[in-house]
Amino acid sequence: MIWDKFSKAVYHSPSFAKLFKLYASDQKLFGLTGPCEAGKPVIVSGLYAKQPRTLLWITPGDEETERQRDNLSVLLGPDNIRWWAAWDILPGDQKEPDVELVGSRMECLQALSSRQPAVILASARAVIQRTVNPAEFGQRRIDLSLGMKIDREELLARLIDSGYERQPAVSGIGDISLRGSIIDIASFSEEGPVRLELDDDILVSLRRFSLLDQRSTARLERATILPRMEVSQRTALLLEHLPENCLVIMDEPGEISSEWAELSEEYRDMVNDNRFASGEQFRRGLATFSRLLATSGAGFGMSEERSPEEIVRIGIQPVEPFMSNLDLLGARIEKLHQENFQIFLLCDNQGQQERLNEIIDGQSRARVAEITVAGLHSGFVFPEALLCAVTEREIFAREKRRRARRFFKGGGAIRSLEALRKGDFMVHVDHGICQYQGLSNLNIEGRQTECLLLIFRDGDKLYLPVDQLKRVQKYSAEEGQHPNLSKLGSAAWEETKARAKRSAHDMAKELLVLYAARKSQPGISFSPDTLWQKELEASFIYQETPDQLRAIGEIKADMESDKPMDRLLCGDVGYGKTEVAIRAAFKAVMDGRQAAVLVPTTVLAEQHYQTFRERLADYPVKVEMLSRFRKHGDQKKVIKAVAAGEVDIVIGTHRLIQKDVQFKKLGLLVVDEEQRFGVAHKEKLKQLFKAVDVLTMTATPIPRTLHMSLLGARDISNIETPPKDRLAVITEVSLWNADRIKEAILREVDRGGQVFFLHNRVQSIAAMTAYIASLVPGAEVALAHGQMEERELERVMLAFAAKRYDVLVATTIIESGLDMPNVNTIIINRADKFGLAQLYQLRGRVGRSNKRAFAHLIIPKGGRINEIARKRLRVIEELSELGSGFQLALRDLEIRGAGNLLGREQHGNMIAVGFELYCQLLEEAVRELKGLPAVPQIDVKVEIPGRALIPQDYVEDPNERINLYRQLNRIGDMEKFDRIREEMSDRFGPPPEEVSRLIEAARLRLGAASLGAVRIKWEGSKLEVWWPEDRNPSREKLEKLVRTIRQPLEFIAAKNFCARIALGSRPDISAVSGELFAAGN
Repeated sequence: MIWDKFSKAVYHSPSFAKLFKLYASDQKLFGLTGPCEAGKPVIVSGLYAKQPRTLLWITPGDEETERQRDNLSVLLGPDNIRWWAAWDILPGDQKEPDVELVGSRMECLQALSSRQPAVILASARAVIQRTVNPAEFGQRRIDLSLGMKIDREELLARLIDSGYERQPAVSGIGDISLRGSIIDIASFSEEGPVRLELDDDILVSLRRFSLLDQRSTARLERATILPRMEVSQRTALLLEHLPENCLVIMDEPGEISSEWAELSEEYRDMVNDNRFASGEQFRRGLATFSRLLATSGAGFGMSEERSPEEIVRIGIQPVEPFMSNLDLLGARIEKLHQENFQIFLLCDNQGQQERLNEIIDGQSRARVAEITVAGLHSGFVFPEALLCAVTEREIFAREKRRRARRFFKGGGAIRSLEALRKGDFMVHVDHGICQYQGLSNLNIEGRQTECLLLIFRDGDKLYLPVDQLKRVQKYSAEEGQHPNLSKLGSAAWEETKARAKRSAHDMAKELLVLYAARKSQPGISFSPDTLWQKELEASFIYQETPDQLRAIGEIKADMESDKPMDRLLCGDVGYGKTEVAIRAAFKAVMDGRQAAVLVPTTVLAEQHYQTFRERLADYPVKVEMLSRFRKHGDQKKVIKAVAAGEVDIVIGTHRLIQKDVQFKKLGLLVVDEEQRFGVAHKEKLKQLFKAVDVLTMTATPIPRTLHMSLLGARDISNIETPPKDRLAVITEVSLWNADRIKEAILREVDRGGQVFFLHNRVQSIAAMTAYIASLVPGAEVALAHGQMEERELERVMLAFAAKRYDVLVATTIIESGLDMPNVNTIIINRADKFGLAQLYQLRGRVGRSNKRAFAHLIIPKGGRINEIARKRLRVIEELSELGSGFQLALRDLEIRGAGNLLGREQHGNMIAVGFELYCQLLEEAVRELKGLPAVPQIDVKVEIPGRALIPQDYVEDPNERINLYRQLNRIGDMEKFDRIREEMSDRFGPPPEEVSRLIEAARLRLGAASLGAVRIKWEGSKLEVWWPEDRNPSREKLEKLVRTIRQPLEFIAAKNFCARIALGSRPDISAVSGELFAAGN
């Protein structure tokens, strides 16, 4: 920890020694003046590290609290720090606080109940929010340990009383699942949920498990289940949970008092809401605790607190910004070094440390500083301790981003895409489109088997045994597409499939020809990264996501190759595509080439122009813009400068591709929002920029299945990871209520944010704008819709982006394009009129910063909406944008993206056969055209004695059973059968006999398929393997079979070639299956 490097210098400070003496003597009230914000955690760390005791550090605002929490976590380690989070609700709100915030508070109470010292960070707002009282917290908390006796019904009742809900499988905090002897509980923990296994009423196993795959990850001796809710019969303040010797640190007490006064003034409901106390009530509760008043100023004149008699001044100053001026940094370090200072240059992560080391290598004066990883928010100079720390914020103006708290790292399992409900459309590869109507148990040839009941046109039924699941897929198409059911036995489906196959073949051929043509042309081979490139990348104010780094690496590799780049970059707005484009453009400029950035709208051109200029301000790079925003004379000057090579990067609309624009030495073309350009524009681009590197960017996601189908036919990079500090959007469906709309707008405006109010009827939008303006007379309200005069629309959008308006009443023109991180509330009027994908995309306009965002989906007062709309709204309300379920909402968007990529004709064929089958056909076409062997599709009929299925009393949820059947059918390696048996034992308890038979049947199927056989029959002490009439096994395969099988073996050369294996009285099916598999491979 970095504190180990700081501690000696801090402890040598006479002022710190004086403060510590007061701290150690249990002084009731003392003061600290002089340290800047970055200096305060250094002093607090010194006190706590030297003599640990519980500290409650109260700051005026939530942002200061989170910054200081991060700072102390770096200095003292996260195990010593607790965060008493402020709820994201206001007095009078009917809804519950966000579960992540409740979790932080519960963990804090748990730490306090253990009586272990810790530093607790809380804002003025958080400490007046009440919680469960200590006695009730102790009663609701459940402590588990191996060997203890558990009454299942009593445990279930206690969990439900604490706010937990029973589910078929846990997918998020607050879920519990009971399956036979297994109980899964998702309580608050960063490590993951816990799994209990009972033998009668004894706890015999306690394990952590992953939500991603539901598998156990670690064995535990004990675990604690914390209450899911803070609701209590008798509420209490945090103070009631603190130990007697706790020191309360009031950071800027004058500002804390002002914050409490403002809250009381602003929210009159506080007196009627028993979840909140007043600042005065909290202050009275402080009387029994020791207090340290801390301020960066010289005294406490503005505070309502009694001025302390003992005040220590410790002067710690902030570090001046160097704004990427390394000469200035070197001079400052040299001066401090001459004064015998210890100097540290602090980086957020190891990658930044390596980059900074490379950059500093060229600065001899800066080499005396130690470069290390420690993500403090800002640096400080502590003259008395001869200590200085400089962070990336001061060196590069790179802000450290706060990390949003996440329980259960990695998120939930994405199982919902394949979840089936009765009535869902499916595609049977051989018979066409049908509807799923549930699972049925049937007796087929004397053997009980589970089957999917599929309904075709005219009510025709097909019972599909679960061992043939690979013949069907869930039908996917754009929302609202309802396919026609196919007729069983009709030739129409084969014709439809043949059309789709021809379409996929033509598409694959066109893509491969284009790809090959581009790759055969000589391109520009750009040089490796320069020192300036590394400097620019080090100055990026956010930490790159893994996807971003991968995309940047792929683009640089393309640019450095001698073939022209043609790469598609997919990623949502705000996921970091612009930064990738800036780095690529800068790389081109570093090699003496020009870069052009083509965008669909003048508003987006203006935003990119400002972003590029700001990022490249420290480098001799000339950035210009070409659009209708520019006067005619200015446009002429830019065109002339571009032709002369005096402009390095030009950003513009389709004005860029007009005849009068000529480049002197163009090296890179970036096309943003590619899907919004027409076919004619795209064709023109292909002709104009044949030999230059082309990077195309789109915000419409390209589905992974299609991406995989096109490997080798199109270069695609996906940025799927949201920025790490992105929080999920709190989504609420409600009836039209003017007071609630007013409250939502004021809440956002009061915290300095802006609001989108979406009203999608142009005829009445002016009246709605006037109404909203009358609701919130203090707010600036603007209007925007697609039928406005274009220049006026652009003016309004830019003014809103510049924060000159508080509320924008608009139609769906806000659906894509601009990135506005200050807009964190969206109110969607008549949300029932929008599709799931559109609602997802509209909600995605907010929540682009580290502030909590809100989406209010408004439906008419009577609440009369159809059932489909109601279900859609329920889905969007329940799905966390960043959790496992958001993939479900993405599906419709992905299919739109596939349509954009493939073109209109292919899109139609894709809809006809379903998305998954079309991707499969496309993949097969790509393989065929590249001369790769086709993947054989062999269906093996397995006949074994007894029941081979997953009983309902073992796995209750039908979707879970289908998922397990599907996993068994997809296994291509014998070793994986043992893993799936372990998984089932882990998740559901020891498998019954029927499941063991099912696994044996799946082993036999894989063994037979590897030999090219179509039937395998186990009867008593013999096993028969049959080949198809027209395809006898090869001599080599039979010889290998003879060598591999250890049991007696005979061949029968009948109509169908057959191999008969004598199994003996105690057959080992696992061993025989493995031998068959080995013989076939």
